[in-house]
Amino acid sequence: MTGLKSSLTYFIIDDLINSICTYLPKYQGLLKNLKKNGYEIIGYARKSPTGEDATCRTRLLKSMISNLKERSFATKIFVSPCSWASTPLESRDLQPNSQAILDDLGVEGNTQDLLTYLKSVSHDVCLVAIDFAGITTRSEDIIKLVKTNPSLKKIAIETFAQCNEVFIFNTEKLVEDHDLLQKFEDRN
Repeated sequence: MTGLKSSLTYFIIDDLINSICTYLPKYQGLLKNLKKNGYEIIGYARKSPTGEDATCRTRLLKSMISNLKERSFATKIFVSPCSWASTPLESRDLQPNSQAILDDLGVEGNTQDLLTYLKSVSHDVCLVAIDFAGITTRSEDIIKLVKTNPSLKKIAIETFAQCNEVFIFNTEKLVEDHDLLQKFEDRN
């Protein structure tokens, strides 16, 4: 049994190394191409209201922010420091009680600031999040976000920790394709 366990461990590690060596460069190449074509890459991070203290919450959010900047080349980051993935986007961060965390994180703002920013720009934008639930688990939120923000042309989902797949959606196709929208619903 030890030989089988050892072979299985080797296979898993080899598969992980292969994924790291192929997934990240492919994903980053796609994002670099978007930047070269005039897209602004904006990151969005969201943390559910679980039981950790403010220090732990801030540390976890800083890790997400770092990943969005380093792996996804986001130049602006917006954060919802305490919201459920199932909360409608327009209902998030309406209370100013998280301003201290946002200041400590050094980000552009919260969800409301993101929505305001997207409405104010006329250039093409790619919104990046870590995992599908990092944005929402409500496909109707995605549809509304795209339809009310014509500058939002792409949505990229960074799944490096989960499945090493590249998800960069053309928003026009995304809102018309139930199967693609289901990827957001399935991440509860």
